[in-house]
Amino acid sequence: MTSAACVTRGALLGLFGGLVAAGAMSIAHRMANDIAPKAETPAAETDPTVKVASAITRSAGYDLSEDQKLWRHDGARSPVVASPHLKIRSSGSSRRS
Repeated sequence: MTSAACVTRGALLGLFGGLVAAGAMSIAHRMANDIAPKAETPAAETDPTVKVASAITRSAGYDLSEDQKLWRHDGARSPVVASPHLKIRSSGSSRRS
């Protein structure tokens, strides 16, 4: 067998092995989710995206309004921050230049 044929054969066997392993892992995760008890999620927890966006805008001297924390690009209300409109913080903090 030539060197190119060995490389091709190895690549194909590696691809096949990866697909089999991914399928096996998918089945194992599905079975684990069926067996494991479901954890209850807190109802009033703030979305991590909102926390990060609020921290970034506060460090720049702005505060997000509640509407901005619930605004989404398609107009639906959800806890995703994507608004270009920010309120200036009234606490007299200075901006960094």
